[in-house]
Amino acid sequence: MLFLGHIREIRAEAQNFQRYALELKSKLTDPHLQIAEVAHTWQTVQMPVYQQHNVRIKELFSVIRKLMEDNPVLLDNDGDAITTMENVWERVDPRWPKFPENVDSDENAILAQIAEVDAILCEVIRAAEILTLPDRINERLRELRVGQTINFHVEFSDELQEPAARVIALNYLHDHPLIVLGVVDVENGLIYRASSNIWQRRLSPLYIALPAIVGGWLIYLSYTFLPLLKGNVPHNSNDVLPYVMAYIAVIAGGFAHTAVDAVKQYRSNKGQTFTALGDLLMWIHVKQAPIFAGILLLWMGFVGLIVSQQGPDWGAAFFVGYSIDSFVDLFLQRFTSVASTRTDALRTQLTQPSK
Repeated sequence: MLFLGHIREIRAEAQNFQRYALELKSKLTDPHLQIAEVAHTWQTVQMPVYQQHNVRIKELFSVIRKLMEDNPVLLDNDGDAITTMENVWERVDPRWPKFPENVDSDENAILAQIAEVDAILCEVIRAAEILTLPDRINERLRELRVGQTINFHVEFSDELQEPAARVIALNYLHDHPLIVLGVVDVENGLIYRASSNIWQRRLSPLYIALPAIVGGWLIYLSYTFLPLLKGNVPHNSNDVLPYVMAYIAVIAGGFAHTAVDAVKQYRSNKGQTFTALGDLLMWIHVKQAPIFAGILLLWMGFVGLIVSQQGPDWGAAFFVGYSIDSFVDLFLQRFTSVASTRTDALRTQLTQPSK
């Protein structure tokens, strides 16, 4: 969009002026350089460049004004923001260090001017980012699946080079959640992709519950109607129910572990971190994929519980679900050990000469 493109140009020019000011500051504080030498270089090299770019910025503001006049929607939405940004920009030139001829320059006064100019330019950059950043973020979010993240500090370090400026931008986005297609985690510098469809967000808990419920039905049907899957399997509903309850206990243990982690994260939260307790529905929505993977692990935990001859012990099942990662690791280690032993025995048997 031409309108936003011109605003980004102004932001880039402001950042360029910041670099000029920082370069001047470093020269003024360099003990090996004389202020007269610095002033001469500034007048002959930097000032013509500054004047040229200053004219360009004024032209950009004029073009933006013309675009808003031709598009009343732009004028209505962003007219006040553009006016504010233009007024702030007009404060740059009177404070810009110029080193006038035949005037003794005071180093401390020039450094104070640089600090003022830098603060003014920061205002311009911030105003430009408020207008343009959401659009840039949404472009990148549309390329992601729900739950994937943008590392804001990495992706936008070219536009906002100072970490403090990026934190300010993240806080603004966090405080205005409807302007981006995602959820902002200020403390970790992440933006999670979320669906723009409100019903898809609201139905996320149902999507999460469905595989857990299906798992329970599969266990019930398998133990009731497919007794050949396991040797001594119960054949009536009363004998099957303990296995279903054990499965429910595994699922409950897994969700209890998630709840405990959520409480710990919320209590240790020192900033605007995206937590489950902070926004449960949105947290479930953007964490769909990891939760699905967790449910698959819980299925493996139930299988491991039964295979390990523990039986339908509700208490054991709950703690299997609660410590599912450790249990699955132990189960896989045991399975690998048994499989390796059986494989070695079979290999030995096959390599023995026949009698």
